[in-house]
Amino acid sequence: IDRPVAASFGDIVQLVGSNAAPEIAVAPGAPISLTLVWQPLRTTSQSLVRFVQVLDANGKLVAQQDTIPCDGACPTSSWWAGEYLLDPVRVMLPPETPAGEYQLIVGWYDTDSQQRLPGFNVVGQSLEDDVFTLPGQVSVNR
Repeated sequence: IDRPVAASFGDIVQLVGSNAAPEIAVAPGAPISLTLVWQPLRTTSQSLVRFVQVLDANGKLVAQQDTIPCDGACPTSSWWAGEYLLDPVRVMLPPETPAGEYQLIVGWYDTDSQQRLPGFNVVGQSLEDDVFTLPGQVSVNR
């Protein structure tokens, strides 16, 4: 794991790290690529989706990817407590994305209720909006 982190979502899954450079530089219209490393805490019958969002300096949504982890190959019904899931992320930036610094956030939601799983940091405090801000910056360069 290049960048260890600790966040949990519900009592179901925890983020243990990401494989990405500390600074990701991309051009407008290009993808932001990294790999998230998850560890399920238990098996669940809930149908959950992981989301990654790209936010500008004002917190405005620029792009996002919502998917079942592992490019759709790891639905929650297949999870085993304690295993590790390597979850490739590829978020396409719009071609009109202005140059600047951006932040990546991650979270989970239930597909049936559309409700986000509650997010917690390493000491158990609630995460604002139930999302975890990934370390590092994304720089968009024209």
